[in-house]
Amino acid sequence: MDVIERDNKRRRLIVAVACAVASLSKRDVVHGRLPNRTTAEYDRVVKRILTMRDEKPNLFTRMYRLSPSSFDKVLAIIKPQLLPRKKTAKYFVPPLIKLCLGLRVLAGGSYLDLSFGYDVPHSTVHFYAWQALHAIDQSTDPFLDNIKSPTRATEEEREKLEHGFAELSNFKLRGTVAAGDGVVFRMQMPTVEEVEGDVTSYFTRKGYYAFGLQAFCDSKCRFVMISSKLCSSTNDNTTYIVTQLSKDIKAGKLPSKYHVVLDEAYPCTDQEMSPWKGRNLSVEKDACNYYLSLNRQVIERAFGLLVQRWGIFWRPLRLSMLHRGVAVRVACRLHNICVDDFGLRRMRPVGSGCIPGFEHETDHQHGDSPPGIIAWTDGTAIRAGYRSDLEQCNHRDMWTNSIKQLGLTRPNYSKFSKKLVENN
Repeated sequence: MDVIERDNKRRRLIVAVACAVASLSKRDVVHGRLPNRTTAEYDRVVKRILTMRDEKPNLFTRMYRLSPSSFDKVLAIIKPQLLPRKKTAKYFVPPLIKLCLGLRVLAGGSYLDLSFGYDVPHSTVHFYAWQALHAIDQSTDPFLDNIKSPTRATEEEREKLEHGFAELSNFKLRGTVAAGDGVVFRMQMPTVEEVEGDVTSYFTRKGYYAFGLQAFCDSKCRFVMISSKLCSSTNDNTTYIVTQLSKDIKAGKLPSKYHVVLDEAYPCTDQEMSPWKGRNLSVEKDACNYYLSLNRQVIERAFGLLVQRWGIFWRPLRLSMLHRGVAVRVACRLHNICVDDFGLRRMRPVGSGCIPGFEHETDHQHGDSPPGIIAWTDGTAIRAGYRSDLEQCNHRDMWTNSIKQLGLTRPNYSKFSKKLVENN
């Protein structure tokens, strides 16, 4: 009898404790944890963001990197993926706040500051931010899925790409549709599990661990192809070979009158143009390298704009390997939107619009010559090693001869030099 009475007393005590716990707020139950917010309680944060968008658009752009109109378009596209599955859900963070968190994470914001500014628990800031970033990465809407390779573009789009690069040389050099190069973003050492034990492959020759990216852009510094298939210690040429753009060019999907420009680390073919190597080059070869660099420098500017705009790249990436790829791809997509919105602060040539050194007029345009075959000009055997400087490229030879006939030489100053503007 005593046992039964003791058990009943224990049950009553358990029920009393449970009722007391249920009456407490979640802040009292778990120390330091904020209670769930209803959508109505988030209205204050949403209203503050919308007020800044309407009354201080410049500040809004500085914070989120996008113009108010582009921000609204992005939000409208990914909003269905950020809403809760249950339509009757009482507690959830509005999609607008999730997008703001994602953009601020890309811009380099601290999760502690974001927790304070948006009234979101610090333990869930990155959870909501990456919801928005993954939604942008997976979107197939043309506004967000805006990285389109020249080999997959229409003929009209390719002509537009070519016209943009031709403007850089005052229409003296024709046929370029993209400029490419590789870049690495410093990151913390990956774990053995993330890279299947191959940690050393992500340690670069520059002395740090990095995430590698192979990219091509158009004349306006908009990305048209990005790839991160290989680890960052791989050389640029090998990384380029496995990209879809390289495979498409080899498969003949890019018309023969077009080509891409690269630096000296890449091979030189009729549709993959790289500069002449070596010192003490002839005048026409040196001039060819200069005017080729006018087309190629846009990819370096694109990397500079990308890193300058998104503060997440200002310090080593402290993300999982999955999130690192998403961060880079989303940053490139949003970079293209920003270029469309704000353009580029590019110094224009002085005078009548002609770049010094391009005084000659010509109607010469490259025809549809078939791709050439790589040949060794000095009889070097293939087994002796890869020598891109010994490759014979009909297209590059044609460029060099054209420059020689026009009498063009490397100018003594850059067309972007401040001194050139001051003297005029």
